[in-house]
Amino acid sequence: MGLMLFGGGLRRWLGILAFCLLFPLLLKILLGFVIAPIHLHRKHRMTATPVWTPTTPEQFTPEAREFIARIVPAFRAQGFETVANVHMAGAVQGVDSAQMLFVNREAGDFALAFAVNAKSTRSLVLGVNSQFADGLRISTISSLSMGYLPRNSAELQQNFSWVRDPALLCEASF
Repeated sequence: MGLMLFGGGLRRWLGILAFCLLFPLLLKILLGFVIAPIHLHRKHRMTATPVWTPTTPEQFTPEAREFIARIVPAFRAQGFETVANVHMAGAVQGVDSAQMLFVNREAGDFALAFAVNAKSTRSLVLGVNSQFADGLRISTISSLSMGYLPRNSAELQQNFSWVRDPALLCEASF
């Protein structure tokens, strides 16, 4: 006759012990990989057809107006011209964004400036993209995270999060 603990078999108690040890891990996996993504998917939606409208000064926050007032002349001094200035409200719930596209036709370069305003954060992003005759692309960006341009094996991306001067980003990109 096997070892009996408190009136039950050893296998039964080992099963209970294994369940008690594995239950927190299984619960964490269930919450992290099943329930949380479903909750995020329901809560965060992006419109399928974003509506871009011309930007007006009132749509910018005060710091975004200051940022743009500083970068537009700096980009013009580097040979860039402004070709688009658009605003998208509500593509993601609670988030407004404004984007400016600058093009240097002589050099074949383009630059983007983003001003994103969400409920709890504001972000000002500045980036320059250069493409060379051999197909190499260099992207320089001033942001907390890289990510406004798609990854490409023929592209070198550098993030200078402390740089706020377009001339310095252009210099790093050439």
